[in-house]
Amino acid sequence: ISMFSFQFIQKTFAGNLLINSKSFNPVAVFRAVIADGTVDQEHTKEWDDMSVVRDSEFFNSPKMALKAIEREHEKVKSGADFPKYIQAIKKLGVEEFVTYVSDSHTQYFRNNGPQISSKAKYEPLVVAAVSHKKKFTKYLNMHQAGQTDYLSFCRHCAETGIDRWIVNLSLRTCTYYDQKSQLILTESIPNSEFPSGVPFAEPGL
Repeated sequence: ISMFSFQFIQKTFAGNLLINSKSFNPVAVFRAVIADGTVDQEHTKEWDDMSVVRDSEFFNSPKMALKAIEREHEKVKSGADFPKYIQAIKKLGVEEFVTYVSDSHTQYFRNNGPQISSKAKYEPLVVAAVSHKKKFTKYLNMHQAGQTDYLSFCRHCAETGIDRWIVNLSLRTCTYYDQKSQLILTESIPNSEFPSGVPFAEPGL
């Protein structure tokens, strides 16, 4: 009769310590299923929400964190999806992000890892040196009413001297600045829903 003994051993100052238990037993490997190498997205879509994954060093590496943010952004189809998007990236540790009008690259600031940045979304725009708040507000209202697309809005921002906008997820605000870092306009982000077409819905991913 052949017998196999599977043991988990932990080295200590006093020698080897057997740490097998009913819930931590290497014999469980015999119940494992060998996969064919493909991933069933339906069964793994919630894995990122597991604390053991979300808090891991690998998951919170800049590259993986940016991919996770991009995956959440891909789910945004309309203004109705933005609250879920904000909640999702907050779970990923994002506290604030800054989008630059010149090429729409975005910097994300997180509470659980280093700052990460996305790539440019379009060819560089020339941002006017002098800001025009009244004209910008008109363009912003048009965009929020769905009358312009994202690139058109960014061009209007550049035309009216808007250099960047900053979204604070805790304060739920979107603030616009000119090249001199002068505050041009601050908007509050509603808790329940976001106006359709707001610019921060499309950071430069």
